[in-house]
Amino acid sequence: AIGASGSSTWDRCCLGLPTISLAIADNQKFANKVLGEKGAIKLTRSKLSLAFGLQKAVEELIQDSQQMAKMSEICFSLIDGQGVNRITSTMKQLEQKLR
Repeated sequence: AIGASGSSTWDRCCLGLPTISLAIADNQKFANKVLGEKGAIKLTRSKLSLAFGLQKAVEELIQDSQQMAKMSEICFSLIDGQGVNRITSTMKQLEQKLR
């Protein structure tokens, strides 16, 4: 996938979807940097143009399918997809305490 480093990053990680990620807003830069350092996402590195950076990133991933598999493993290790269950469980516990 190719996507912005916003909240959909966590959805792609939950799916183990190898992603070329772009920070398109200032509040996305930190997560983009950290996830890139961990190897969970592929960053574009070109200072010349976005198109050239994307092309280079795609070519690198095509040439190294093991890197894509590793990205999936890292993503799965970061996100378990149980966030909604945790939130609803906490809400139920709070509701019971308020009764």
